[in-house]
Amino acid sequence: MATGAIRYDSSRLDKLFFCGAAALILVTVFLGFARTYYLAGVFRAPLPNLLAHIHGAVFSLWILLLIAQTSLIAGDRVDIHRRVGLFGFGLACATTCGPREGFIARHSGPACF
Repeated sequence: MATGAIRYDSSRLDKLFFCGAAALILVTVFLGFARTYYLAGVFRAPLPNLLAHIHGAVFSLWILLLIAQTSLIAGDRVDIHRRVGLFGFGLACATTCGPREGFIARHSGPACF
């Protein structure tokens, strides 16, 4: 049985679609968290604690990584995309630790035993 490499001819429309989808996700995240996090000082919302800032930074980096990775593929820079993917692996590990630590911090008050 012979095996061969699967070749995919990505068209310009595919590149525009995925870059556009990533940009739309970025805008959605910004608009969704603008009042309570990104522009909290403008709207005079209470600023979150340090753990919330770390959580916000990690997940903001995750969205920016999505933009970077889709842009690298659209620009046919697969070599850089693969190297940046190693950073993405570390960031993915950080995204799994953040919600756990937030849950523990929120539920470890005097009322919890």
